[in-house]
Amino acid sequence: MKFLFKWLLRLFLLLAVLVVAALLSWDWIVKTVAEHRIQAVTGLETRIGKLEVGVTHPMIHIENFRLYNTSEFGGSPLVDLPEVHLEYDPAALRAGAVRIKLLRVNLAEVNLVRSTEGRTNINVLRDRFEAQKASATKAAKSGGRGGKGLEFEKIDMLNLTLGKLRYTDLGQPDNNREVNLDVHNQAFPNVKSQEDLYGMAFVLLLKCGPELVEQFSFQIQNAAAGGAGKVKQATEKARGLIKK
Repeated sequence: MKFLFKWLLRLFLLLAVLVVAALLSWDWIVKTVAEHRIQAVTGLETRIGKLEVGVTHPMIHIENFRLYNTSEFGGSPLVDLPEVHLEYDPAALRAGAVRIKLLRVNLAEVNLVRSTEGRTNINVLRDRFEAQKASATKAAKSGGRGGKGLEFEKIDMLNLTLGKLRYTDLGQPDNNREVNLDVHNQAFPNVKSQEDLYGMAFVLLLKCGPELVEQFSFQIQNAAAGGAGKVKQATEKARGLIKK
């Protein structure tokens, strides 16, 4: 009996050590999986400096996230995010909705690049996403999977810090531009739709001064044709208000 008790105690201690080790390495495992998953989706090299997933508190915290352009676009960072902090509502998630209580984003740099062949990195990325979406939709229909996915509900509070916006033309370097947006901890409550995002763009243009963004008007329209019209309208409206 004493022998059995001794080995049960050892087994318990071993299990305790394994549990602690698993908890300590959990964030590393999640970070590695996230890097590989994002790279598979975007086709771009992905690096995450630190990723924490709350165990007792529903939150995700990311530090030093970088998405790198391919060699066609110079290999520079496409996106440089020093921090992303997200707190979500677990009850809403269980009900099939995404409700974010707090989303804090510190975006240091976005680099829009036009290759020597005339393609832009944003358009290439957008085309990749659209192709994947079409493929997933086709697979779901052929497999008879009509299940309802998660639906976005709202972001209670969005806090934005924005650094530099760069445009690099590898074929014509004279077109290169850089704008320092200089936005620090700008708060936007109750973000519920795409229209709210356009409203945010309008507020940021007022804050930054539309003359800065006008330097990028042609490049942004080429690189992100989907929302460029809305951004251009917001720029013109902001310019009119500032003149008044």
